[in-house]
Amino acid sequence: MSKNRIKLNICGTDYIIVSDEKEEYMEEIAKEIDEAMNITLKNNMRVSVTMAAVLTALRYCDESKKSMADADNLRMQI
Repeated sequence: MSKNRIKLNICGTDYIIVSDEKEEYMEEIAKEIDEAMNITLKNNMRVSVTMAAVLTALRYCDESKKSMADADNLRMQI
């Protein structure tokens, strides 16, 4: 699979990434992250962009782990 060089903008900062994923998919993810970080920034004016990024990463990691645990539980029930 060919690597795609993709420019993404998250919270006003451009990031150039190289990925096997399609550009549209990566842009969708970047948009979701940007929106989540902007909500965090709007809800607390004392939060920096870096803090918003960490809080967003923690939330997504938590969701991912819980989803994997749920999927494992469903597989065990089958």
